[in-house]
Amino acid sequence: MRSEGFERLHVFAGKADEENNAEEVNKRSFFDVASLTKPLVTVLSILSLVKEGKICFEEKLETLLPVNIPADKKRIDVIHLLSHRSGLPSHREYYRKAVDGEVLCAEKLVEIILQEKLENKPGEKYIYSDLDYMLLGEIIKWKSGESIESYWRKRIVEPLFLSENFRCQGFKKGENEDSFVSTGKCSWSKVALQGEVHDDNCRAVQEMMGHAGLFATLGGIMHLCEDILLNYLGRSNHPSYERDDLLYILNRKNNNHRVAGFDVVTGESPSSGKYFSTQTIGHLGFTGTSFWIDLKKKILIVLLTNRVICGADKRKIQEMRPRIHDAVMENLIKDNF
Repeated sequence: MRSEGFERLHVFAGKADEENNAEEVNKRSFFDVASLTKPLVTVLSILSLVKEGKICFEEKLETLLPVNIPADKKRIDVIHLLSHRSGLPSHREYYRKAVDGEVLCAEKLVEIILQEKLENKPGEKYIYSDLDYMLLGEIIKWKSGESIESYWRKRIVEPLFLSENFRCQGFKKGENEDSFVSTGKCSWSKVALQGEVHDDNCRAVQEMMGHAGLFATLGGIMHLCEDILLNYLGRSNHPSYERDDLLYILNRKNNNHRVAGFDVVTGESPSSGKYFSTQTIGHLGFTGTSFWIDLKKKILIVLLTNRVICGADKRKIQEMRPRIHDAVMENLIKDNF
């Protein structure tokens, strides 16, 4: 299909789960996209709040959350959180509190996160951190007055007429005709993870959070990434955020391997393969998902899999991603090589 000068190609393979009679994956299959939630939900929602004047990029935690902020964390601002430079740890197994019978909610997790010991001073060093985005999720809730999913859907998704392409944690399999792609079984509750988010902390809280909780179709992710590209190019204008703010967070400084909210292409063997330019943004998801948007070549590739159904070993998906990207790119722009 062609839209705004872009051609789209969708390819599907495999089944939604391991059962012999499982449905073939198709355009209505919903994948748990894991950390793609960070750039596509949380970052875009933050941009919307900035346009509304409800937050600013340099605003500190003290005015962003309605709780007491420990002294060592008062310097943390929105950009620190977006760019994984708050100094907070990468990950914590908070869900174990739920395993032990404690009732968890996102608000409770904020209090726990704020008691974590910083590993670096705010702004000093990059540490990819789910905790940063958990805090951003609560900032969105506090500043918007509604759930992350509700605010994001109204402000980001509905203006693009994409609402039917997304579901969130808590939307159970069987509530309509949609098919959820399995990511295995929960190790502690033994619940089948099909319409239940794979991320343990998010699943324990039972709602979309800033770091995980989004389910999406291939078409939904492609359209949302395409809209980011069109806004970057100045060929579209999303009503809920400003192009200048998008350009601001995408400004790559000091050769960092991330911009605020997105990965960039670095290293000798990037997961994006060898053909994406250095003007590329993207993100990976633990479940086996990814997207890469080449801002220069005006090409994007979305890969949605459920590789975790085969275990936690990342080596095969790490080998597969660049091969797929290279094969697609060679077919798309072979005349340029």
